[in-house]
Amino acid sequence: MVNMREPASPSGTSRLLTLVFLSVGLTGASSSVLAVSLPFRFQALNLSVFDYGLVVGGYALGMLLLETFWGTHAFRLANTRWILVLGAGVLALIILLGFLTTFVPLILDYTALGAMVIFLVPLQRFVGMHAQGPTSEGQGVGRTWAFFGVGLAVGSAIGPLLFTTFGFAGDIVVSALLFVGAIATAVLTPWLAARLPAVPENSVSGFRAVASLPFIRVSLIVVAAFVISSLPSNYLPYYAVTFYGTTQAETGYILGAARLVSLIASFFLGSWGDRRGHPRAVLISFFLLIVGVAGTWFAPNAIVMIFSTLVLFVGIGWLSSSLLPLALAPIPTRDRGSAIGLFGSMEDLGLLMGPVLYGTVWSGWGAQTIFPVAMIAAILGLALTIPFVLNPPTSRNGGGDTA
Repeated sequence: MVNMREPASPSGTSRLLTLVFLSVGLTGASSSVLAVSLPFRFQALNLSVFDYGLVVGGYALGMLLLETFWGTHAFRLANTRWILVLGAGVLALIILLGFLTTFVPLILDYTALGAMVIFLVPLQRFVGMHAQGPTSEGQGVGRTWAFFGVGLAVGSAIGPLLFTTFGFAGDIVVSALLFVGAIATAVLTPWLAARLPAVPENSVSGFRAVASLPFIRVSLIVVAAFVISSLPSNYLPYYAVTFYGTTQAETGYILGAARLVSLIASFFLGSWGDRRGHPRAVLISFFLLIVGVAGTWFAPNAIVMIFSTLVLFVGIGWLSSSLLPLALAPIPTRDRGSAIGLFGSMEDLGLLMGPVLYGTVWSGWGAQTIFPVAMIAAILGLALTIPFVLNPPTSRNGGGDTA
């Protein structure tokens, strides 16, 4: 048995992280190509905004239902056979999505896709966070998110263009090819260099270690953050066209630029929390979210809306590098696979609640009502963060052995 605090060789760590980051980016691009074009697909099929909100919520529900499971088994999935088998299942769901034209099959397929496409996420997040040691966790999380953000930005930019040029079939083909690249890269990843902890024999005891009061409190912050992030991610194609007269292709460029800003913030600001405290980073991020939501809500024109969206995504990017280290601080290393999976489920709960809430209030009380919902979530997240700033949790990184 080897302790995780003994670092792997620099060359082994570099190759490991390069391939993990590349796989993460390709997965993000594959998912984003579909997600950003889905509103236009629904409009072409004459399906309502409410139906769209339910289908997007179904995707988040699928992630919510299985991400904790994938986290519990994260260290077992560093295996070529499982990567290929599960990857083939995801690929089949992507291709099937292109043939579906009615609500019920669409929500079933998209829910299953959400449940399956994340099977490697807890493992990849663990490696990205820990590969460079306990003093670089925020930086590691930030860079993992940054590469995912590169994929999201690329997918957001090309998805609408593919739709307007080739139809939804073009989005399906490109999404499938990108996901094949992600799986091929994961197969080539030298997982042994990650020095993963031994798989806990008793998952119940692991969950007891995870389900601490500080972790539960952070989980509520995570839900609020992802309710907010689902506003521009899922509804910008609607409100930008409806309120500000942008074209469908332009919404893709706006989202692509916003996600580029998000990944830059995540890449460069992750280490700020390592030095000055992740609670402070989370607090500042929520201030940015409040400014971004308010600016979008009251924007008099498209220029102000775009600027507000960029501010909003700076906050989203900074949160992405700060929330996970804050949540995992009291969790022993051997239990962090399960913790990352449960943390991801809280993200998924926010992504589930957001589209359903926005779709419901838009349909029932008008389009402008989506912005007060996001503002309430931002203020709630800010209030929940203040106790962590006043009394930061003590880190327990370093526990557990590796096989």
